[in-house]
This record gives sequence, C-alpha cells and structure tokens, in this order.
Amino acid sequence: MPSPVPAIDRAAEILRFLASDPRTTRTLSEIARAANVHKATCASILAALETHGMVHRDTATLRYALDSGSLRLAESMRQRYPAYTASRPEIARLSVESGLSIAAIVRDGDDLVILDVVGDTTPSHLALRIGMRVPLEPPIGTIFKAWGARDEIDRWVKLLVQQYGGDRDRHLAAIAALRTRGYSLGGEHDLDLELATALQRVNQQDGDVRALEVALIIADKLRNSRHSKQPNADEPVNSIIGPVFGPAGDVVLTLNAYGPLGSVRRRDLDRLVPVLLRAATRMTRLTGGRLPAVWPHGEP
Repeated sequence: MPSPVPAIDRAAEILRFLASDPRTTRTLSEIARAANVHKATCASILAALETHGMVHRDTATLRYALDSGSLRLAESMRQRYPAYTASRPEIARLSVESGLSIAAIVRDGDDLVILDVVGDTTPSHLALRIGMRVPLEPPIGTIFKAWGARDEIDRWVKLLVQQYGGDRDRHLAAIAALRTRGYSLGGEHDLDLELATALQRVNQQDGDVRALEVALIIADKLRNSRHSKQPNADEPVNSIIGPVFGPAGDVVLTLNAYGPLGSVRRRDLDRLVPVLLRAATRMTRLTGGRLPAVWPHGEP
C-alpha cells in the first residue's frame, strides 16, 4: 500500500482548518499552529495552495481564507449524485414550505455523505456538516435499507441483533412499519435498541460522531419510558427523514428535516410529513426514480 505524502497531509490539514470556520480569515501563525508545522513550511504550502486557487491571501492584511478552487472541487464532487444535482431547487422549496432546515444525505457505497444543508438552523443536537462521511452501519441509515431486497434487510437486521440485541422479528416489524408510513424519525431509528447496550457503545466510541446519534436514541428511550405506550403529542422529534428513490427503486438520497432543538414535536408531524413526502415524491419522479409499488403519499 502506498505511503501518504507528508506535504499533502499538511496541505489537507490546512484546508480543513480554514474550512472549519470559513468566515474567519487566518494569519500564518494561526495556521501553522493549527497544522502543527513550522511557519516557513506552512508558508510554502500556502503558496502552493494559492497558486492552485485553493487558498486566497489578502495582500493588505496578510490573512488567509479558502478560495474558489475549493468550491469548484466541492461542486464537482456533488455532480456524482444526479438525484441531488437535478433537484436542488426542490430542496430549497421544501425548506421554505416546511419552515425547517433540510440536510441532503446520499449513500456512497458503504458510507453516508452529507451533500448539502439548506436553511438557517445550525443543529446543536445533530451531527450534520457538509462533506461529513459516516459509515452506513446499524442503527444509522435504516431508511436506506428499508426498501431493499429481503436478503439485504435480513443482513441489516442480523447486524442489529448482534450489536444491539433485541428480537429479530420485532426489528423486521419496525422496518415494515417504516415502509408503510414512508418516513423515519431521526434519533429513534424505529428500532427497539437495548439501553444498556447503547450506553456501552457510547463509552466505547467516545468522541466518535456516531456517539451523538446513539445518545439521542438513549434520550428517546428514557423519555418514552416515562409515558404510556401511546405517543405523546408534546414529545420532541429530532428530525423527520423522507426517502428519494433511484431508477432501481432503492433509496439513493434522504431529506432530513429539522429545526432548533426541541422546536419540532410529534403534534407537528401531521402538518410536516405530507410536505416532506410530497417533495420526496417530486424529486423521485424528476430524477427518473421509481416509487415503491405501495407508497402512502401518492402523486405530488
């Protein structure tokens, strides 16, 4: 296996640092300290990045920021996903109609990638950053598997049982219920996860972006344990997730709608779910996708 090139690693670290707060310009000293490189080395790397349009240096203040070359690369990467590129106006329309922010998430092999976030909300309760890549592993991403072939669903449920426990038939019933209603709720994952197992995984994965999702599952379990089996209309909903289908009928993109922490309640679902799923239906048809034979939300 080829060895990484240290200079490329440092350049990538510099770009990540500048991207972490894109509205703030940085001095050479700040960048060198963040990238843990000597100032002279940092200056040379920045000069190369500037030559290629990746970094801009303000000649008056001598401060650095990302340049348009970074934007071109990001836009080129998005072009890999036609379901997203062809329906970007629909995502903006959905944000306006619902009053929520929308994260567009695609499946890329064995990962999920956040391609875009439209709206004004910066979620303190959800790990959503454009470009973030998260492994498609239980419990995250069940909606991408819910309309899959039976053997694919069986493999997913097997992993759920191995990692989180619970009854296989109950997991299958939960996934079937997701298909019936056509959407999922973030944080609960429509799965009966064992609290003790989830807590153990949080301890094992301290600092991992997935730990926040597991913590949300725990919060839901604790909250629901204080109520009856009937849904509580005042219960907070972390996010509402609608599927966009590809030509083969598989889920190729999800629309994750969310507001500020605690702002969306179960009582709001009757209003928000139809708006979300009408948009998902329009996007599926616009991009040549195929809706499931049984789809509860009909024509847009």
